[in-house]
Amino acid sequence: MGVTPFIEVSEAEKLIIFMNELFEKDRAFRWGIIRKSDNKLIGTCGYNAWDTDRGSRVEIAYDLGKPYWRQGYMTEILKSILQFTFEQSGFYRIEAFTNLDATPSINLLIKMGFVQDGILRGYTASQKGYIDQRCFSLLKKDWLSNRD
Repeated sequence: MGVTPFIEVSEAEKLIIFMNELFEKDRAFRWGIIRKSDNKLIGTCGYNAWDTDRGSRVEIAYDLGKPYWRQGYMTEILKSILQFTFEQSGFYRIEAFTNLDATPSINLLIKMGFVQDGILRGYTASQKGYIDQRCFSLLKKDWLSNRD
C-alpha cells in the first residue's frame, strides 16, 4: 500500500478509520480477502477512488500478505472484481497503479488484460518522497471481448 509496515495496532486502527471516512464520502470501498481453507484474512482489495461524473472509471487496488504471494490468490480475486465492476457496478474503465519495479503485480495486470497507459511522474507520496507510478487500464469493451 506504499506505507511502512505497521509496528503498533494503533497504526492499523488509524488506517481503518481513514478508509471508513473515505467510504462514507463515497471515495473508497474495500473487501477483505479470506482464505477459504481456514477463513483467515490474508489481504484486501477494492476501489480506492471512482469517477462517475466524467466517464464511469474506477481505480482498483489490492494487497496481500507476503506469505500468500504467487499462489494464485490475486488472479482469482481480480477475476471476481473485474466481473463485478463491469457487470454490476456499471464502470467502463478500471485503472490500476503500480510502483515501477512491482514486476509480479505488473505481470498480473497484463495477464488480466490490462494495458499500460504510461508512467506518471511523482504521482504518489511514499516514505522515500514522491515516486513515479505505472498506470494500467482495462476497458469494458476489451474485457468483454477477451473473457474466457
